[in-house]
Amino acid sequence: MKGLRRVFGPILILACVSACASEDRADPAFTVRDSAGIAIVENVSPDDSTSHTWWRIEGPLLSIGGIDAEEPYALYGVTDGLRLGDGRIVISSGGSDDIRYFDTDGRHLLTSGRTGDGPGEYQDPFMLMRGPADSLLVADARTRRVSVLDPAGEFVRLYDVGEIASVLRIFGRFVDGSLLASPGGSGTDLFDSTNDEITRLPIVLARVVAGIDDPSTLGPFPGPEAIVNVRTSSQVTIEFPAFGKSPTFAVRGSEFYVGGQDGDEILVHDTTGALVRIIRTGRMPEPVTNPHLDAAWERRLEAMPKESRAQLRATGRDTDTPQGEFVPAYGEIATDIDGNLWVADFDDPTDPPGRWTIYDPEGRVLARIVLPETFDLLDAGPDYVLGLETDELDVEHVRMYGLVR
Repeated sequence: MKGLRRVFGPILILACVSACASEDRADPAFTVRDSAGIAIVENVSPDDSTSHTWWRIEGPLLSIGGIDAEEPYALYGVTDGLRLGDGRIVISSGGSDDIRYFDTDGRHLLTSGRTGDGPGEYQDPFMLMRGPADSLLVADARTRRVSVLDPAGEFVRLYDVGEIASVLRIFGRFVDGSLLASPGGSGTDLFDSTNDEITRLPIVLARVVAGIDDPSTLGPFPGPEAIVNVRTSSQVTIEFPAFGKSPTFAVRGSEFYVGGQDGDEILVHDTTGALVRIIRTGRMPEPVTNPHLDAAWERRLEAMPKESRAQLRATGRDTDTPQGEFVPAYGEIATDIDGNLWVADFDDPTDPPGRWTIYDPEGRVLARIVLPETFDLLDAGPDYVLGLETDELDVEHVRMYGLVR
């Protein structure tokens, strides 16, 4: 349940289909039709709550962390988390470069790994992926490696991703064990001048198979919208507008989802890169207004140190830098262990936070849900959601809530 905050942050400095056939199914909330062999699923807008079931959460059932927590319960820099088949909770910590295992009641069982570049060591573990029989794959950004841990949390081997990138970007694991990744380089060769307008950066996805140096390219896809400033041949700054499009990817079985935020569509491809399905959420982008821009500015101020806020507030909101023409129709996407697709409402500062729409594996709307305001969804199953929450002191907690359907 990871968005791209680890890949595309607010500011980065980089070195270096035919005529349609007849309708197959109808429902108050969706219709399904075929177009030249591609299934098109048309859903009713999530704003029409009368057409959707609402799931709810209860609890929390489990909470790890807190301001008075002692090691190994104290959390800092949590990057991911999931629940294993036997109920254990696993958390990756970027602050301590380790993987922590907890039992079903939140009691610490073991810590795997430490800071370093040797076997079973990490420098920035950012993603956890389930392997067979409660084994685990751990992707590490700085070492550009994927480690395989056995069900007991012991390091077994490295998953050989080859020399695919200067920065490791992995978005999920297919059912056959291959990985969805982006083998991009530094990116400085993409730009040769300063650009003060919003442009869409490219991103290439590939299917990586362990031990094969040449990954299978799945095709180029539209990347994030950004404002690029080339200062020198080895220094590029990229600023992401508040309402710019930003792609998000997810993997399910032998398919991957591309949420490019182009209109209301989410595209589904197989492991060869072929388009097999189009999911339309029913909610279209809306124009960015001054209230949107004011709210985004206030959010930015709140994220800054207190001593900087007064001065910035006095200068007023920047009206020269473009922040996007339309509010994207949706935000991040993710899949749960049942293969359902979770689609967040776009993080619009003028709307209530925490709202998601859940679609079944075929792309048909199942339900809506509201998660806690500061809850960053990490994992979900048939009866739980697991996520990272921060309290008013910015102290991290990993919490699991019951999911009531």
